[in-house]
Amino acid sequence: MNLPNTNASISNGSRNSALERPLNQFLLLGALGLSLAGIHEAWDLSLGLPGHFGLVWMASLICARAGSNLRFAALTTAIAYAGGASAFSGGHAPGYLVAALALDLAWRLLPSFAQRRLTAALLGGIAFALKPLVTAVLVALIGIKAGSLSHGIGFPVLTHFCFGATGAVIGAQLWQGIQQSRTHA
Repeated sequence: MNLPNTNASISNGSRNSALERPLNQFLLLGALGLSLAGIHEAWDLSLGLPGHFGLVWMASLICARAGSNLRFAALTTAIAYAGGASAFSGGHAPGYLVAALALDLAWRLLPSFAQRRLTAALLGGIAFALKPLVTAVLVALIGIKAGSLSHGIGFPVLTHFCFGATGAVIGAQLWQGIQQSRTHA
């Protein structure tokens, strides 16, 4: 993959592009988070596979992270998602917040991780596999109900890892395509 080594500048030459302004990025990331909450609420495939939303979630977060100069772009998106999710159904937010924070920290430590599919898959998978682990902790501490954990933690961690890894690779590929289309425009 041919992604930039640092957070991408999303303008076409103008250093003060409207999309480069922090407030505009913050608003776009918030809109993405709210959109993801709406998609998650509407998209019930009933696959019986915990974590299938990780395809969309991690692909979106990788694109948000790659396209923003904000330090915590993925977490900003997740916070907006949490607000939308609580308005729609009241669920899922803590695990998504932790996954987004893990992605932001991975990006900070290894800013070029999305350049390699295997690294993107491993880090995206690990970040999203944290979601059922956070859920298991919340089940143990405060007794929330989590149907995805009804048969143990192993299967949900595995499926979240697989869907998160696949979503991260999709997001990295999407971002690469966006970057290539800009250079050929």
